[in-house]
Amino acid sequence: MDGLKNRETIIKYISFSGLIFLSVILIAVRPVLFVLIVRGNSVTELSHEQMGLLSLRFSLAGIMQAFISILLVIKFQKNGFWAQIFFNSLSILQVLWMSAEHPAIMAISGIAGSCLAILISIILYRQLDRIKDTIAELDRMTFSDDLTGLANRKKIISVITNLISGEKTLSGFSIMFIDMDNFKTINDSLGHQIGDIFLNEVVHNIKPFLSAGMTFGRMGGDEFLIVVPFPKSDAELMSLGRTVNKAVSMPFLFKSRNYVVTCSIGMARFPEDGKTVSELLRFADIALYQAKLEGRNRCLFFNDTMRSKLEKKIQMEHELHFVLENRELYIEYQPQFFLANRKLRGFEVLTRWNSPLLGSVEPSVFIPLAEENGDIIAIGKWILLQSISDYMKMYTSFDPSPVLAVNISVMQFRDSAFLDDVKEILGMTKMNPENLEFEITESVCLTSPETARKKLQEIHNLGIKIALDDFGTGYSSLSYLRLLPFNILKIDKSFTDTILSVPEKENLVKTIITMAHQLGLFVVAEGVEQKEQLKFLLKYNCDIIQGNYFSKPVPVFAL
Repeated sequence: MDGLKNRETIIKYISFSGLIFLSVILIAVRPVLFVLIVRGNSVTELSHEQMGLLSLRFSLAGIMQAFISILLVIKFQKNGFWAQIFFNSLSILQVLWMSAEHPAIMAISGIAGSCLAILISIILYRQLDRIKDTIAELDRMTFSDDLTGLANRKKIISVITNLISGEKTLSGFSIMFIDMDNFKTINDSLGHQIGDIFLNEVVHNIKPFLSAGMTFGRMGGDEFLIVVPFPKSDAELMSLGRTVNKAVSMPFLFKSRNYVVTCSIGMARFPEDGKTVSELLRFADIALYQAKLEGRNRCLFFNDTMRSKLEKKIQMEHELHFVLENRELYIEYQPQFFLANRKLRGFEVLTRWNSPLLGSVEPSVFIPLAEENGDIIAIGKWILLQSISDYMKMYTSFDPSPVLAVNISVMQFRDSAFLDDVKEILGMTKMNPENLEFEITESVCLTSPETARKKLQEIHNLGIKIALDDFGTGYSSLSYLRLLPFNILKIDKSFTDTILSVPEKENLVKTIITMAHQLGLFVVAEGVEQKEQLKFLLKYNCDIIQGNYFSKPVPVFAL
């Protein structure tokens, strides 16, 4: 890239020098022509033919000078403008000097041409200056971020593209993808206008730590990117990343209160990690995502492990998209028992995926992925229909009729067609909704609590029981239990596993059971696998248990 710029500079210099040389020649040609034609005679003594020849040649010189003047202004703008002013002024002075000795020269000198050239050059220069300002403004609007004044996404991509295609790629470069960890807190608590002020403050804090030549830009929202266009060691890049992190986490003072936001940073290197713009941005984003997963407020390089996970995820996403079409999902049922009399209470629906290509895939792996890519809507509807269909074939074998507990994902619950799907499936299968139970997590209430409350109430009005699943692992707000129409509270397996070894968990489980009973809720303990756990739960009046101690999940034909 530097070589190309050097060649352009040399060509520009040669062009400028050539036009200046021609201007010098034209300045010198008038006295030479004058001497050759006049040859010591008075201009008044010249014949009509000689006067015509002298006039023609002077006029041609003037036209050529005017043409060169325009070229100088167009090609070299400011430098060309002042150069043509100099040469045209010199031409006028030259003519005035000759006319002092031979007054008749004024009539044929072409002095008007020089004056006209100056006038045209002034007008042209001003217009070009305005055009240049307009182009600069358009360039600013096209490649600058309106809020921060930094390079925008388009400019960043252009910079990376130029680095990849230019000569500097021989030594490599790096990019750093930055995302605020808890910026939403600022926006939600202070408003978007203050959030914008905060982002500008962050930019102001970061800039002093960046070296000349680095490109600092905003990708959008609270995402920023730094292009480091020269080679740096991993240690140097990590040091820069930590410095940026410290700059971001400087307290933001608003109304006598300090707000602190951290950031996560993902880094990718050219050509080690990626060889195209899209690869570098994608891999830096993946490293950023991994930094978020590992606890936020940290910097990570993209590496082969992340690449392997990405490739596996892409493959799994592809296979997951066709699980229903290829009939790769199947359902198992884990019994639930009343703890007091050991009688069957019902079954929880557990979905399994046996992929010909990937083997057996854990629900904890493919369910979140299905939620991420949207496949959970179709999968969730299939689970509901298939499990109810299985239930209708076998429920008459039990007395009383068991409860069928089906997990409902957040994305499925929020789907606008969810309630219609439930009603349609109940109508098709003729199932008594009082024997159906939906297990949901607290996360369904986080985005829009009032909307969630109305939808849960509609489900409750249908006669369907509602269980709050994984209680204690999330936000665990008591207001949910008081205000929402829950029937069941499920203690997560992580609590059951540790009630005998961690005193804090033991006390917490006691408290949860007592609190649930006071609110009129039944309590289900998941993951019961030991006799001692069973005794503990019986002692503190847990209502229902589920786990391998009584029965592992089994297929429908084994019920």
